[in-house]
Amino acid sequence: MAVLKPSDGSVSVVSGNGIADALSVTSFQAPYITFASERDVHVTYYDVAPVWGGTTAIRFTSTSLTSAELDTVFYRHVSYDTGTAAAALHARAQTVISTQQAMTGLNTTHTTVFFMPSEMSTVPGGEGNFASGNGIINVNYGNPPYIAASGGIMQTAIPRFAHEYTHELFNQIASSYRGDHSCLNEGIADALPYVAGFLPEPEFGPVGLRGTDFASGCSALNEVHDIGNCYFWHVKKAGMLTPEFLRRVFHPRRAYTFDSCAQNTLMTGNNMLVLFTEGAGGANMIPVLDSMQLPHAASYEEAIRALGY
Repeated sequence: MAVLKPSDGSVSVVSGNGIADALSVTSFQAPYITFASERDVHVTYYDVAPVWGGTTAIRFTSTSLTSAELDTVFYRHVSYDTGTAAAALHARAQTVISTQQAMTGLNTTHTTVFFMPSEMSTVPGGEGNFASGNGIINVNYGNPPYIAASGGIMQTAIPRFAHEYTHELFNQIASSYRGDHSCLNEGIADALPYVAGFLPEPEFGPVGLRGTDFASGCSALNEVHDIGNCYFWHVKKAGMLTPEFLRRVFHPRRAYTFDSCAQNTLMTGNNMLVLFTEGAGGANMIPVLDSMQLPHAASYEEAIRALGY
């Protein structure tokens, strides 16, 4: 990824995979950038002067910390003073691990987390936050303008880490959710940190990443995070998104087979009705499914029969 800042603040993308705003142009996967006119530019969010006709060094440094359950590596540009962020993230991430393990009743092996600025963490097709499923997590904590607007590195990094660590926990019970469980997985990965107090409500709902208000239901959504979050947002709206509910979702009574992203199908609606009814300890979840606008059987018992469970 390259971030270029022209001195006159006026740029546009003529073609190619990039984004231009009033201050910069960002390229994600392009092998090079060609200027239509001569420009005096700086590279990255840290205003590095380019070496024309040569290699421009982007100098990052790292701090590594180790504990019994967690190793962290925190990267920063040498010009960006992050104070005690490396130690604070290491300590807070341990709290996330212990809290979410206690809530779910699941444990993981040793976890390694790489906290990286935007320039280092962008991956093709993603935002730079991901869990590998084998205890290695990458977290993009952003860039100086984003960090300042968000209230600090802790506010940008910890919600992302809590989300990705939830994926590590879900990986242990993924075999209970056969078919495409990606949307359900993404919803759980925000619902658990939200209930645990690590993810702020605006990042959970009711407005999704594509700007759609979940109040209108989940049937028209098409982005995996939005679909998953919408499911759990309606449980939250009904006052049933509790630690007990989530613990039951992480310890399902049965194995489910359905496509969690095909929210307009009766198969998905019936599975969600059964899962959420059992997650809620047998409470009536019909109004919650109606609020989601998912098709479903007339009752939990009828859904059980239709699914052959």
